[in-house]
Amino acid sequence: NSYNEEMRQKVRQSIEKISFSGYEVSKSEQVEKKFYVEVSVERDPFIREQKERVEFVQKKINDLDKNSIQSNPIQRRTSLIKILDLCKELDLKARILSGAQEEIDMKGILSLIAKYQNEFEKSSSSIEFFFDSSSPKDLVQILRSALNKEKLKIAKALDKSDPNQIVIGAKYEATRNFIYGSHMTKLNVDFENSSQGKIVASNNVEATGNSTIGESESTKAAIKALEEQIQKDGILKTLGILN
Repeated sequence: NSYNEEMRQKVRQSIEKISFSGYEVSKSEQVEKKFYVEVSVERDPFIREQKERVEFVQKKINDLDKNSIQSNPIQRRTSLIKILDLCKELDLKARILSGAQEEIDMKGILSLIAKYQNEFEKSSSSIEFFFDSSSPKDLVQILRSALNKEKLKIAKALDKSDPNQIVIGAKYEATRNFIYGSHMTKLNVDFENSSQGKIVASNNVEATGNSTIGESESTKAAIKALEEQIQKDGILKTLGILN
């Protein structure tokens, strides 16, 4: 039924993320166009490797937490994204050890993950963005749309005293050429993000568009290319807030 299929999918996805060394192929078989491989590992080295990885991941999480706890909200949120990504591996490794009847504080690990998830959700609702009035309207439009898709708040008024408000400054320079009957526009776009008057992140991206109709249409095509790039990379990475 649908429940069993969902569980099989989760198990399959988890197995794909398990990493280990020192294995031997004990059986292999081809069914139509798919190959199925059975591997075996010695229990003790496998368990030891998983425990070492758990300790390593826990240390990385602790270091990220400690180094970002006093950071500005957007930098803290960036660290929380990295922490939660590590938490996925921590959860998987801990479940493997628990299933192998090894001593592991599963309750404590799940509680820690829940704490970071709650903080991340709160950070998403507390951080807000405001567009500098000098930013081009066509650029602001696609940035606003991207922020809305990621459910990030957009402020209606500037508040320089609010540490949770990020001011986005955006500008671009257009280089135009006419080659082989086609108008080409290359946009060099600069983003500068500040909080309480201090720059917290910046980035530079390029986008190119062309049109056989005219310069205006080629500029629109370049803006469209930038929009597609934002959809691919994510708005926070495009702005330079995420690495």
